Amino acid sequence: MGKHYVDKLKAAVDKNAESGIMDMRGEKMDIEYSKQAVKTIKGLDRSAKQRIKEAIENIPHGDIKPLRGSKDSLRLRVGDWRILFSYQGENIILIEKIAPRGGVYKGV
Repeated sequence: MGKHYVDKLKAAVDKNAESGIMDMRGEKMDIEYSKQAVKTIKGLDRSAKQRIKEAIENIPHGDIKPLRGSKDSLRLRVGDWRILFSYQGENIILIEKIAPRGGVYKGV
């Protein structure tokens, strides 16, 4: 996925939220969201947005597994939702796709 397809949004989940999480070393990591991920987030109800926001902010903790057949992509499970993401360099996490469990892996 090219950089021109990615919108860097500091507050995609919550307008008042401060984007950026800490990695295991305590360094700040930036979060970038694909257009598809932003569109999905905007369509969610408030409680689902909050759960997904908290899960993303807690990366690298949570139910995270490598995506089969992909070298760099990982998946984060949040209830019936799946968040596909990858590390783009040392301090950037790219949220590639957010979708319900059954449809998230189609086209990957």
